[in-house]
Amino acid sequence: MKRMENFNLPENAAIITCSHVLEKSYKVLYVSHDADEDEDWQFLCGIESHCVDDARIISLKEILNIDNSLLSIADLPVGYYATRESPCSDWHIKALEE
Repeated sequence: MKRMENFNLPENAAIITCSHVLEKSYKVLYVSHDADEDEDWQFLCGIESHCVDDARIISLKEILNIDNSLLSIADLPVGYYATRESPCSDWHIKALEE
């Protein structure tokens, strides 16, 4: 069983999500582990028309409290993203475009 420690981050690490996920209007359907210098994690609803005002910074612990199924992709490598059709679907993992 995977645990929060599999993210190799402290539980209070800042991650990026969107207002739709935070307000529980939508489920997380897109996750990226960015290849930038900070290796940021993003947990988004999958809507392609996000704007800057939709962005929210929360802790890793908070996003896992919203959706603990995210533990299944805790080992997502830097420079990759994962998508799924629904919370019950399997994740599909691909490399981020450069």
